[in-house]
Amino acid sequence: MIILQHKVSAEQANLLEDYFCNWILSPWTLEKLNDDKDIQLCGYFDEQDKALETWKTLKYSFKELPDKPNVYEIEDKIWKESYKKHFLPWSSRGFHWVPVWEKEKYNIPEGESHLLIDPGMAFGTGKDATTRLCLERILSCRDKWGKDLINKKLIDAGSGSGILSLSAGVMGFGDIVGFDNDKEAVNVSNYNIKLNPAESKIEFKKADIYEGLTNQTADVVVANIQSDTLKNFAELFIKSVKPNGFLILSGILKEEADAVLKKYAKEFRNQNRKFESDSIEMDMWADLCFTM
Repeated sequence: MIILQHKVSAEQANLLEDYFCNWILSPWTLEKLNDDKDIQLCGYFDEQDKALETWKTLKYSFKELPDKPNVYEIEDKIWKESYKKHFLPWSSRGFHWVPVWEKEKYNIPEGESHLLIDPGMAFGTGKDATTRLCLERILSCRDKWGKDLINKKLIDAGSGSGILSLSAGVMGFGDIVGFDNDKEAVNVSNYNIKLNPAESKIEFKKADIYEGLTNQTADVVVANIQSDTLKNFAELFIKSVKPNGFLILSGILKEEADAVLKKYAKEFRNQNRKFESDSIEMDMWADLCFTM
């Protein structure tokens, strides 16, 4: 196993984390050191030539990275065990996200729910800010609708690893559709359904935003994607939300939130639809939640 390492600033780490959220089977992780004060970028590869070539690709987007990172070689067995220590269980409002290797040791309080996650399969832990913002909003929908959640539908646009859809399934949404334009993302999501049995109907399919949303509506539509894409498809996103539903948008840098809000406010007026909106900030990111 070849490991590439380089220390990065907190600001760089946030940008890298969002960048990696768009990868399927990403070889990169961001590991916190020294009580979270230092952050280290790490890449894991089978071959050194492949590792260095991938570093060049990353440097193309992040020019402040050095030409050559630190390079180490370790035994696969050692890596597999060390990898796990960076992915710990976490929870919010009685819902727990638990790595599969912790399921026998982690105690789920009676009456609370959990989702098993396998970061080693590029599933992601959901602890990046943009995903956390979406998960908190979905939890708010759960708290609002309670037992009626079984009658609600959720669409996860650009579902990636599937963590939002699968979490919604465990919470009790009755009908869930996740779509992504990457076939491997769909394969990973379908595999992880098996780790988390739910009564909900969950479907993952390969589609772009136009294909995934045209002639489709849901009580909750969630999209954790780049701001430019959110703005380009504002008309379609709004049309896809049922009356009294929620449109949850994330992947928005704080400084971009006003521009996205203005675009959507204009489109709501064009469609003659009333709405309320609010935004939550986390690290350098913001979300937008529209209530119809």
